[in-house]
Amino acid sequence: MRPVETKPALVVPRPVGYHGAQDRIVPQPLRAAPGYQGYQATVTIARDASCLLRKVPFLNEDFQQFEIAARPGQSLREPTRTRWGTAQQAAGRTPGDISMSIPGDTVDPRTASPDSVTFDTSRYSYQGENNGGRIWFLPEGGGLGLYFFPRSPDLPSGLTSVAQLRRFYVAQMGSKLQVVECRVEALDGIRSVWLIGKGPDEQTGGAVYLGSLTIPFRDFGFVIKLQCQEQGVTGLREALLIDEALKNGTGSIEGDRFVAQGWSTDDEQFDHKVPQHPLSRLRRELRLVASSLRISPKLKGEAGFDLPQNEG
Repeated sequence: MRPVETKPALVVPRPVGYHGAQDRIVPQPLRAAPGYQGYQATVTIARDASCLLRKVPFLNEDFQQFEIAARPGQSLREPTRTRWGTAQQAAGRTPGDISMSIPGDTVDPRTASPDSVTFDTSRYSYQGENNGGRIWFLPEGGGLGLYFFPRSPDLPSGLTSVAQLRRFYVAQMGSKLQVVECRVEALDGIRSVWLIGKGPDEQTGGAVYLGSLTIPFRDFGFVIKLQCQEQGVTGLREALLIDEALKNGTGSIEGDRFVAQGWSTDDEQFDHKVPQHPLSRLRRELRLVASSLRISPKLKGEAGFDLPQNEG
């Protein structure tokens, strides 16, 4: 019997420009997601037996794309599967789970760019650009970033309620983050997503609050992200509100846990009681950004993204 000659159908190269290309290939939300360890590029060099279509090896072309991506001021056209809005979905995956497709279509930069969205930044300290976003520090602690994504948003279409939209974000965040607020708001006339989530800081044990304003169009989108977290003594908001509730009868102790009667310590109605709490500050900054936000008039005629109506 003649030995069967075997050939690899798939190669996993390690490009020389791996680190230089990373900032331009992998979207910033994906790089910032807990559990992200890096990306992996795969190159098909042979047709497998189950494939009915002819596969063409692109080894030289792929390395040329990596070389271009690693050059300062140039970028690889975005992969079609590492799309924005899926950072938490990718968290916990191994690098090999993140496939790449070369090339992918992007929006004409003459149509939309990071300059297309502006808001009042007079209170913030500009830190420059980092990982594809424009970064500011907040005056009372925390950070803010403006991100432009030149491709279709990875949001579900055809939703009929904000409850469905909220469930989508709950699924994306997984067990590490909890959705505090999710609603649709008009930002300078464009229907957008207002989102607040929270999760534990593994180092300090305090809570980290994340807010975002997502402005989706059919072919591109913008995200403004804010982050504030507890510093020093933690749990003050909860302790204050639970103590008040036990006194006025709006909550009770059942077994070893507190049960609120139709409210949550994260509710906006309590922000005035703890104005320096990170959640209160996060909401305040989100409102200031939302109220001052302006979108370039030339984008108003671009195809929008269909978001559901708020209930009630």
